[in-house]
Amino acid sequence: MIEILVLIVSVVLAFLITHFSTRIFIRFLRNINVFGKDAHKKDVYIPEMGGPPVFIGIIAAMFLTIGFYVFSIHVSPNLLVSVFAALFSITIVLLIGIFDDLTVLIKDRVKKFKRIGFKQWVRPLLILPAALPLMAVSAGSTIVNIPLFGPVNFGILYPLVAVPLMVVFASESVNLLGGFNGLEAGMGTIGAISLGIFALLRGNYLVATLLLSFAASLFAFLSFNWYPAKIWPGDSLTHMIGIVLIVSAIIGNFEKAAALVLIPFVIEFFLKARSKFKAECFGKLRSDGKLDPPYGKKIYSWTHLLLNIRPMKEESVTMVMMLVQIVASGLMFVLILGNFV
Repeated sequence: MIEILVLIVSVVLAFLITHFSTRIFIRFLRNINVFGKDAHKKDVYIPEMGGPPVFIGIIAAMFLTIGFYVFSIHVSPNLLVSVFAALFSITIVLLIGIFDDLTVLIKDRVKKFKRIGFKQWVRPLLILPAALPLMAVSAGSTIVNIPLFGPVNFGILYPLVAVPLMVVFASESVNLLGGFNGLEAGMGTIGAISLGIFALLRGNYLVATLLLSFAASLFAFLSFNWYPAKIWPGDSLTHMIGIVLIVSAIIGNFEKAAALVLIPFVIEFFLKARSKFKAECFGKLRSDGKLDPPYGKKIYSWTHLLLNIRPMKEESVTMVMMLVQIVASGLMFVLILGNFV
């Protein structure tokens, strides 16, 4: 089947391009002094901005895929338009994330800047324009199957209200959970693979290619971000993880599956809300290399919960959170394929 062959080629291309792009980008970031402090290691600074190399990989893979679909495979023009809108949304979020990451450089060069990045309440407003391409083409289906209620037709409210809310919430929720080597890229890879397989099972090969190519790009990046990390993802990548997962679900009409896969990040959102979004995920470094909870018995993050159960090393926290993501993804398959929701 040519769609599967195109998918495999795109996944391999995304991995290879991201792998080599990340190597180059690490050197580039070092040369221009864009570094972020590793909170779990003493006096360790590493390049911070993982979005661009991952973006290069996925864009190259998707342009190749779209070329095959246009010239060799019959596909709905509406779906192609929606995919281009999704890629435009991803690009907008990437640029916003890059701008936020670069404020680290501004702070180092201009001492009067005391804060790194945008204020928390500003970020949703900046992410909002990323929904405009999807709204403009009315991407997705206005009929959503809601548990306990069944199919509900949202009509014009879907592109004008539901899509912006989903884009902002998904992007921001993923951005809230991080700060540990490999955590964001690891959980994002698992989430993208899960939704990619789900799209394949539904016969939506184009959306599956988008998701699995993104998973391949993230996995390539993860090889540099795993403990001890050589590069941080930064906001440019954490925001991108959320936007890719949700725009794929919107154009593929499986929002319910994405909601279940994103459960760990939804929980993180409500935990952070308890601190009015002021709490950090980081642990307190001990002399033996393990981490203590930063706020004592107070739980404002998944990471605080894990460190309250017992002190862990950084890589252990990452692996447990990846296991949490695997459970959420498995729950999605059980509930949806078993027709429980």
